[in-house]
Amino acid sequence: MKKIIFSLILMLSICCFAANEIHYFDTSGQSDIYARVTKASDFTIYDTGLTDYNDNPAWGVTDIAMTERDPNFNPGLYYASMPTSTAGRYYIEVYSGASPAKTDTRLQVYQIDWSGSAEITLASTLSANVTQIEGADATDQLNAASPSITGLFARTTTVAASSSTSQFTITAGKTTNNAYRNMLISVKDADDNNVEVRLITSYTGSTRTVTVDSAFSFTPTAGDVVYLINGYSIPGGWW
Repeated sequence: MKKIIFSLILMLSICCFAANEIHYFDTSGQSDIYARVTKASDFTIYDTGLTDYNDNPAWGVTDIAMTERDPNFNPGLYYASMPTSTAGRYYIEVYSGASPAKTDTRLQVYQIDWSGSAEITLASTLSANVTQIEGADATDQLNAASPSITGLFARTTTVAASSSTSQFTITAGKTTNNAYRNMLISVKDADDNNVEVRLITSYTGSTRTVTVDSAFSFTPTAGDVVYLINGYSIPGGWW
């Protein structure tokens, strides 16, 4: 059995929030911004009095106060921490009101996927033993604690030659044009073991030429290890 340990770091957003997962942008200087959190699986709402989810709480015990991060350096950025919650999908509603009531103006609504201790985002470092499904007989079990992920490699190969930092040929692969288009590709730089991930935008089967959406920070060279990834599932859908 051949085990491949793979790390992906995908930067999905400009701002990173360690705790303070609930956030909202608006005019600076407000003091009456609050959030309500609803569990998508059963539509129960977080009750600040019970410190748990309740199917019919009074509006006045569902508000989670949001604080402006820094009026000087982050004006208008309001935040609050996600309450203690089990893993799953949650709806975040942001309101404005000095005395929380159902007549308050709703400013924003969005959803997050929650691991039980942190928000699940593509900015997470995904470390997993994965199953190589083409070119090998490995059957490896995923071992990612947060988030829970199922990943599949379409192929493991190496760089054959490179024409630029965003285009190169691989030593093994399908001969069908665009067979790997819209898959993720990981390249491991043999010089320093740096691993970077990009999206394949074009694949020429006759030459096994891969073109990615943005340049690597290094030029892929012959012998660099390549992983072609079908995709992976996260709670709430397929990415």
